[in-house]
Amino acid sequence: MQSLVAAEPWLWGVMAVVMIVVLIWIRKDQKRQIRRALQSTESSLKEHTRREAEVLTRSARMLTREETNRLRGEIENAIGAESEEIRQREKRLEEREAL
Repeated sequence: MQSLVAAEPWLWGVMAVVMIVVLIWIRKDQKRQIRRALQSTESSLKEHTRREAEVLTRSARMLTREETNRLRGEIENAIGAESEEIRQREKRLEEREAL
């Protein structure tokens, strides 16, 4: 009976050490899981951001193309109107010279 009583504090010490080791292992495992979740979230956010940037770039290019076409049309119309005005002035000048 005495050996059981003498061994009891030793058993309590071993159990305490085992519990501490288990708690440390659980905490490290939780940290690993959190790290993996953060890495997964980070890569997901990066992918989402990359796709969003591609959409914005495509949209900006499309708007630029539309604006360029609109301005080109305005310039062509202005040049066409001025060319027509020049032709009319030349025609009037020829008519005056013919008189």
